Amino acid sequence: MIVLPLLGSLIDPFTAGALNTAVWTATSSGGLVTLATPGRVAVQATAAYPALGAAGPYEATGQALYARVTPALAGTGGGAVQTTMRVQQDPNNYAALVCTPGTSWQAVVYNAGVATTVPLPTFDPAQHAWWQLTERAGQWLFSVSADGAAWTQLAAIAYTWSPHAVLAYFIAGSSTVSGQSAYVEHVNTPLGTSSVMPSWPKIRFQVAFNQGANTGGQPSFVDLSWRLRGSWSATPSGRQYELDQVQSGQMTCTLWNLDGALDALNTGSAYSPNVLPMRPCRLQAVWPPTRNLVPQAMSNGTAPPSAWYAYNGTVAAATGLAPAPTGHTTATAWQFPITGSLANQYPILTGVTGGSADPTAFPVVAGQSYTWSGWASRSAGGDASLGITQNILWYDQTGAQITVSGGSLPSVPVSPAWAQNVVTGTAPATAVSARIGTWLTNAATTAVNTIYLTGMQFEQAATATPWTAGGVVYPLWAGYVERWPQQWDYSGTYGMADLTCIDALAGLAQFTLQPNFAASLTALKPTFVFPLNEAAGATQFHDLLGANPHRLTYSPPALGAGGGTISAGNSVQGAGSVGSSGPVITLTNPNWGINGTTKAGVLLAAQPGKNLPPTQRRLHPGDLLPHHECPGHRRRDVPVGRDRPRRLRRGRLPGLDWDLHRCGPAPVRHRAGPHRRLRGNRACAGHRELRRELAHRRRPTLRRREDVHRRQRRPRLPGDDCRELHAVGLQRGHDRGTGQPLRELLAAVLPR
Repeated sequence: MIVLPLLGSLIDPFTAGALNTAVWTATSSGGLVTLATPGRVAVQATAAYPALGAAGPYEATGQALYARVTPALAGTGGGAVQTTMRVQQDPNNYAALVCTPGTSWQAVVYNAGVATTVPLPTFDPAQHAWWQLTERAGQWLFSVSADGAAWTQLAAIAYTWSPHAVLAYFIAGSSTVSGQSAYVEHVNTPLGTSSVMPSWPKIRFQVAFNQGANTGGQPSFVDLSWRLRGSWSATPSGRQYELDQVQSGQMTCTLWNLDGALDALNTGSAYSPNVLPMRPCRLQAVWPPTRNLVPQAMSNGTAPPSAWYAYNGTVAAATGLAPAPTGHTTATAWQFPITGSLANQYPILTGVTGGSADPTAFPVVAGQSYTWSGWASRSAGGDASLGITQNILWYDQTGAQITVSGGSLPSVPVSPAWAQNVVTGTAPATAVSARIGTWLTNAATTAVNTIYLTGMQFEQAATATPWTAGGVVYPLWAGYVERWPQQWDYSGTYGMADLTCIDALAGLAQFTLQPNFAASLTALKPTFVFPLNEAAGATQFHDLLGANPHRLTYSPPALGAGGGTISAGNSVQGAGSVGSSGPVITLTNPNWGINGTTKAGVLLAAQPGKNLPPTQRRLHPGDLLPHHECPGHRRRDVPVGRDRPRRLRRGRLPGLDWDLHRCGPAPVRHRAGPHRRLRGNRACAGHRELRRELAHRRRPTLRRREDVHRRQRRPRLPGDDCRELHAVGLQRGHDRGTGQPLRELLAAVLPR
């Protein structure tokens, strides 16, 4: 019995110096299949349809074949170029994923020469970067992935041939186009030449030496990721639990510093004299990590207009275009207006600022070669001829532009045709970042032109390679380097810098924060504060102090009143307001009342038709109240402790038929024992002056255990038929026997 190797055992990261011919025994000859770079095999697309093939044979039952596949580009004139990944028993029995950029993307199974084809969703070079064929229970499953870790199944097709002795092929070919190649990487393995696994993010640590915590301008971030050693830790600001104090964010990391570049005293450092405290820094994760330094949305033409800086014209994301050779149907659309002269002085730049380094600039290493490549097209109806030039702009650590590396595209074709522009340059000795600018080469334009840019790639390479989707940049932490402590290990032969970084919240510790407006109001000890900031539709409004259990309520106008309304949840109307825009209430009051002869149209009250209970009010020295609202003169609302009426002065306002009392807290005199004495109507100025006219009628003393004694008097003022109650012998706030508040006891024992 012969035991065949499993299909899943066909593993090759292509990291050797040459193609392993002992594994790839069915590979086409003639130099059509080569190891382009370590980790990457190129298959030229010719009319012979060459293949990278492993003859095996392999056992495919329950097995999978996967790889990262970059399809050969379509011809600029629309010529079809086909790239295929296939598992076959023979030429009439196989399963395959077949991609023809700009034309088709499909799953195919041949059973005895009869094809079953399932069209797949439009090919996405980023989301469909990894291909997989899996055998399962009499079916072949067709899946794709953006990172080689999370897979999405697109189709499942049944087959009837034997999976016990199969071969594996990667094929590229075209009968009309030449000069294109398909690329294969990571066959059945995530490992390759990259320093990280494809499914792991790449960590970036960058510092802007040209800026301080309190300086203006744009930061020019220097990539120090290559200096990271060991582990790092980043904690955001905030608190872990509800009762914890709010802490500022903190990050710690260790950087390689054998060259002394991060020593503030080293005047020969490339970063001198800016190795100082409070330099801006940030920690980012780029996933998936690829050779393309352009962020993913910008690389495939789906970035928002805010990702670009246009000196002239407008930028937008365009969709539904004729497919580019990379398969993209999306692009960045730059619409350039009519310009009488010098049109080439108005470019668009990657990033959000113009004329200097940008926070989104691509990090570079001085002395290394970099290549920019991208595809361009334009809409019909513009100028008869239109050319562009694309430049790599190099920046140093101060944010100043050093020089420019340029390359031109003399004629941008009209859609559906596309043309590729390639620019290669070497980063200057002091360069730390780069941006890409696009200029028109026309001296002037006679019509409005729309230029489409897609398939953009910026990579560390001397020549352009097939487009690969850029990674998504995820911000992990941002703050400032607080200090640059030096450390030397191994008897002073290995230098490191142990950085401690803090975020912006730490800077607030140097200031005394002033209270906000609401806190300033409550510090004045008002009776109540109604913010009136409820949402739309509210008809009740809360007291900010929380001391008033009732809610301010809007009541419809009473009979005879105007048709006023209150609308909550609005924004401040009109100019000149200070503070936030809302929410606020809007009062519509067509009739506000005139000299007491007409009634107002809006009514706010704690309850319909009632005022706020005086016992809920906080009295302060100098408060003026009518005597019938004075806590010392209201039935069953006898105040406790410090809130008793003080010695009063009588006053009268024009048009008012009641006495005003000036009430407020006053010291309480204690007698022996737990009782406090409140003198009732004798402490009222109005009653003191009228006491000869008052008729007092004694009532039996009310007792509640031995701690509460009440003596009631029913004074009557001229013209006032309400009954007033005054208390004598109040204790300190609660009945000692039951623990009930005195106000509740009085409500229970005193007659209504």
